[in-house]
Amino acid sequence: MIRRQFDVLHAEGQKTGSDVHRAASLDHRGAASHRRSLIGALDHIASHPAVWFATGSEIVDAYLAQAGGRSR
Repeated sequence: MIRRQFDVLHAEGQKTGSDVHRAASLDHRGAASHRRSLIGALDHIASHPAVWFATGSEIVDAYLAQAGGRSR
């Protein structure tokens, strides 16, 4: 399901310039039965060259850098 959601949103983003946000929920990270599926989905997402995995702080820093060169 994560892969399908990403593929649809990524394709839409190519046309509109929008971005895709996805957070792994605790039930996916904690359940051994879901771990392989989550890893496979992340591998699929990471295989796209324009994808950036970032922390919240990295996103803020990138935004501030683009909004006039300010930093925290």
